[in-house]
Amino acid sequence: MQGTYKSVFMQFPYSDIQRTITKFFGALPLDREAVSMVRSNFEDRDSSKSGLLDWDQFVKCLTDAAKSALVPHEYNTIARNYALYPHISKERRRELLRTFIQQRLRQAFWEPQQKLLTALIRIDVENRKFISREEMDNILKATRIPTKYVLVSMYLDLVETDHGIPYEQVVRDLDWVRNPGRHLAKLPEKMDLNFDFNKFFGEDKRGVRYRDFIQDLRRFGCR
Repeated sequence: MQGTYKSVFMQFPYSDIQRTITKFFGALPLDREAVSMVRSNFEDRDSSKSGLLDWDQFVKCLTDAAKSALVPHEYNTIARNYALYPHISKERRRELLRTFIQQRLRQAFWEPQQKLLTALIRIDVENRKFISREEMDNILKATRIPTKYVLVSMYLDLVETDHGIPYEQVVRDLDWVRNPGRHLAKLPEKMDLNFDFNKFFGEDKRGVRYRDFIQDLRRFGCR
């Protein structure tokens, strides 16, 4: 019914990169050559020796290695974490995401200054202006932000720092009343975990840094 909005907040385990790499590593054969075989499969497809693979090729290599141990969303989560967006800056992606989320909040008349800020200040007892990702997740769940959590997670990935989540920036970014998103020629009809920023902004080619993935996979195996 028009004018009725349902708050949709869900944990999205398939978007957890550490959990997904752990699951991927666990699906490999239990021998020292397992990671080397994955690396060789990547290198065989990298004819230019650039260290980059096309998204689909990268996912195909992962699928060949771990088979059905992971679901498609998990393979794409790994690719997204190592994707190279040479033409689409973090700032442009953040601006698109925050504007898209603002649109959902505006439709639901949900104001971050009213709904979020007080709860965030209350949890920041040391006045650090940063909180952990887990704390932010819990606050967003408690305040029932009316948008899919996967979108919020994608946005938080772009603003999270070594100190945590700068929550005052988050409130400002999502505040459609006092700080509306920049005017964009268009907004996508929908966004999800596999949203193609390059295609949306007119740069269809996206590469995945497989060497960085192999390094992380090797480090994980040494733990």
